[in-house]
Amino acid sequence: MAAGADHRGRAIRPRQPAGRPRPGGRPLVPLPPAGRGHPAGGASRPARAGDVTGRPPAPTLASTYRLQLHRGFTFDDARAVVPYLADLGVTHLYLSPITTAAPGSTHGYDVTDPTRLEPEFGGQEAYTGLVQAQQAAGLGQIVDIVPNHMGIAAGAGNRYWEDVLRHGRTSPHARIFDIDWTPPDPALRNKVLLPILGDTLDAALERGEVALEVDGTQAWLCYFDHRLPVSPPSLEAWRASGAPRSQEAVRALLREQHYRLGHWRTAKRDVNYRRFFAIDELIGIHTEDPEVFDLAHRLVLRLVRDGSVHGVRIDHPDGLFDPQGYLERLQAALAASGAAEAYVVLEKVLQADEPLPDAWDCDGSTGYDFMNEGTRVLVAAEHAEAFERIYREASGREASYEAVADECRADVVEGPLAGQFETLARRLHAAAAEVDGGAVSEARFVDALRALLPRIAVYRTYHREPQTDPRAGAVLDDALSHARRLEGADTEALERVARLLADPPNGAAREVVMWLQQIMPAVQAKGLEDRAFYRYRRLLALNEVGGDPERFGESVESFHRRQQRRAERSPSTMLSTATHDHKRGEDARARLVALSELPEAWAEAWRRATEALEPLQRQLPRRIHPDDVYLFVQTLLATDPHGMTPALGGADDFVTRLQDYLVKALREAGERTEWEDVDESYERAVRTLVGRALAAPSPLVEALAGLQARVAHLGAVNSLAQVVLRLASPGVTDTYQGNELWDFSLVDPDNRRPVDFGLRRALLDRLRPALEDGPTGDAAREHLAPRLLEAWRDGAVKCFVLARGLRVRRDLAPLFVGGSYEPLAVDGERREHAIAFLRRRGDLDCIVAVPRLPGGLLTESGAGRVGRGSFWQPMWGDTSLRLPGNVSPPRWRDAFTGAAIDPAGRVSLDGVLGPFPVAMLLAER
Repeated sequence: MAAGADHRGRAIRPRQPAGRPRPGGRPLVPLPPAGRGHPAGGASRPARAGDVTGRPPAPTLASTYRLQLHRGFTFDDARAVVPYLADLGVTHLYLSPITTAAPGSTHGYDVTDPTRLEPEFGGQEAYTGLVQAQQAAGLGQIVDIVPNHMGIAAGAGNRYWEDVLRHGRTSPHARIFDIDWTPPDPALRNKVLLPILGDTLDAALERGEVALEVDGTQAWLCYFDHRLPVSPPSLEAWRASGAPRSQEAVRALLREQHYRLGHWRTAKRDVNYRRFFAIDELIGIHTEDPEVFDLAHRLVLRLVRDGSVHGVRIDHPDGLFDPQGYLERLQAALAASGAAEAYVVLEKVLQADEPLPDAWDCDGSTGYDFMNEGTRVLVAAEHAEAFERIYREASGREASYEAVADECRADVVEGPLAGQFETLARRLHAAAAEVDGGAVSEARFVDALRALLPRIAVYRTYHREPQTDPRAGAVLDDALSHARRLEGADTEALERVARLLADPPNGAAREVVMWLQQIMPAVQAKGLEDRAFYRYRRLLALNEVGGDPERFGESVESFHRRQQRRAERSPSTMLSTATHDHKRGEDARARLVALSELPEAWAEAWRRATEALEPLQRQLPRRIHPDDVYLFVQTLLATDPHGMTPALGGADDFVTRLQDYLVKALREAGERTEWEDVDESYERAVRTLVGRALAAPSPLVEALAGLQARVAHLGAVNSLAQVVLRLASPGVTDTYQGNELWDFSLVDPDNRRPVDFGLRRALLDRLRPALEDGPTGDAAREHLAPRLLEAWRDGAVKCFVLARGLRVRRDLAPLFVGGSYEPLAVDGERREHAIAFLRRRGDLDCIVAVPRLPGGLLTESGAGRVGRGSFWQPMWGDTSLRLPGNVSPPRWRDAFTGAAIDPAGRVSLDGVLGPFPVAMLLAER
């Protein structure tokens, strides 16, 4: 999910639904082919590699590699990189959605036909070639599926949706879509509101922007890119009246359709279909309906049956009516397809210490939780107050993050979700009144719910029929305590609403609460990730999907507890540090983590930066707000490719990328410009400031040069530590495309730029001797490791660590996916600067050690110890790891340096993390 012209929420216009009764209607009938897409199967489909009769065994899952498919990177392109990924050590491809989506889709989440392969990727023939290549290389395949919504944008070609527009509620496909056919507005009864107009309908008609197009027995009402089908009865009546083409005739014809056109801005309170978050072009579907479930999963289940696919990633499960029921149905369908062992992970944002519900039958999450844990444990928590002080003084922002978050979530409830919220609130009040006789008036009830909903600290609760979510009480108590502090809080109404949401008193109330639960995630995602995270900028490394900007760091002990819990509860969950949805690339984030160690240097650099920018500010027609400059300077430190090779850094287009990002970020923040009310003059001023500030010679770059060099250096150490934590922690490690090398990308579309696989292939070939097992490989590693550190800017050291770790993980998969996780005690003067743990399973053992807070280990210049090179010269002193008494191997060998270690109960970090910044010690028996 993502932003921009993209599926996670960046529409240029608003978005809005309303509640609804469950659909009925005729049985669902698959539509015949219409020139796009390749069918999910049929009696005449020829047998091919992987069919049930010769289904190959599923490869052992240890790691995944995410590929973003689109018309510029197809099934054939994916097939071409399969040998490279196998050499890298990956065990499974991890593909973005492969079903038919809107033409030209850059992400695939705007699905228009879930039963057919995307023709822009090459269709069935090209997909078969990809499967044959992956099987020949011994790889498996995980695919991303979208059970929550479909795409209905202009030109999307969603024939199911077009059939509903043509035939209305009587269409056999009406049951697919989550439409409220009986909304509060009588004018919308049995109609669906389409918020597509740029002006009033009268104005559009007067300008002739709505035109009738007739082709034989069918007709369409056309409005720019929108081509809306005309209902057959109204078309017959129009013809019977003489087929007039006047403005009044078009208006009369519109009145007879199963839809009503509305202005994109003013219609947001009336839209009567559930949307993905608040995007008008993505409509919710009734996956809880068995026939809709079958339609949405027909293709993927066929691919699972024939051995092409070995697992699925479920997009946005929190949008489903009953996530637990969905997973039960999915697992039953997988078992019936002969794949009860299939891998199932959920794109679930877990907040605070929230676990996945115990009853959910899946392998875990897609790894946002691990991404944030791996960041926080590397942050210098002791500097939280210093960074808060610097930020407040620099930006002028006095509000706490909690206040910013509450305000932004409330804006969502009162803005893009207002119509759906009010409809559900009134229905919930009516259901509750059957029990309490309307003890609280409807107006007070709605206001109380409006105050309470933005203060729920998790994405949603999980009531289902007839079960109550056992965690809902604590969640609502916390929300209630926050809502009570509001000025003029109606305590009685708040308490009644909180009790109702925690434990719905009857079936009617429970059903409305279940509908309400489907919009709760939009409040969180749109309010936090897509607004508050862009508005509050103390340390941007913490503003990541699923993160909490208020939690400035995490102790090593807490990190260990989380990994132990993961090893026990979800040992095959996915581990990610970069995704197609991330706000910043993993190495950009690692640089900002390094900044957390340097509050004094940051304060001084900020002072110098503002001085350098002041002459430019005076030249602008409008000054750029200091908070926005703060965003600019942090982003520059995180992403500046200075010192990196052009192929890695993308230096030529860096300024344009940075300008585009800042404009998007400022629109998301919604303070001085926003998507629905663009301030073009301010945005031009921002672009001008960035362009002039980075033009050579640049006083700004000079002012930041010293700090940028330190942050880049320390950030690279953090990056390597982050890679090894992801490789060695409990779960299935995922690598996002291109992240074998340094990744300083920003939020989409920046993080979905083309990947130079040729460069990576050539680099892997150069590293190959040091990636092999055995004495020859050990000797090559001993020779190569120091050279990689010397040339750290080219990214080869990251590629080496990742490839070597992936190969170890592939060879010892049972250890890393299912083995125990045991924290190791660190003793000595630098004990706060290391994270160490032991992975064990049977006779397999691996000691893992990485540095943290490297600024306290290295001299400022990075030089000092002869023979160690300029990048990595740590001062570990007497710091060592204490091994458990029951660890028996007499010797260990470092997977990265090839060095042999004889610990005798204690491992010196100077010996292990002195020559190379990360270590995975494998037991030799």
